[in-house]
Amino acid sequence: NKFILMNLEKIHLNAFEEFNFRNWTYSDFSDFLNSKSKIFYYESNNKILGFVVVNFNSDFDEIITIAVDKIFQRKKIGKILLEYIINYFKSKKDLYLEVAKNNYQAINFYKSNGATVSREWQIAQMNELAIKNFINKK
Repeated sequence: NKFILMNLEKIHLNAFEEFNFRNWTYSDFSDFLNSKSKIFYYESNNKILGFVVVNFNSDFDEIITIAVDKIFQRKKIGKILLEYIINYFKSKKDLYLEVAKNNYQAINFYKSNGATVSREWQIAQMNELAIKNFINKK
């Protein structure tokens, strides 16, 4: 749906504007949907507040991004999206994602949810034990 992808584009811009990332376009989101990636979004009162893009591989799964509209950050939407990915797919594989070195809020979010963060590349990883602990934390 073009309307949904345009909303995701706005959320990505809003969520990451302070990091000077390249803005994702409608075309970027279309490319994700045409690849092995899936996009899941969180909606409340008919408004999309956040989304996650996940790439599924044979050896591991990778979160491309979790983005939450800036005014709705720190309201557990990111955690709900992460929980959805983990529970929906019941992944037994490791879960990887890259985090910008200066995105301390995201780094702390992933650490608080059991991920280990590699200092060199700022890659967060949730192994099988971390995923089980996350599921049992509820």
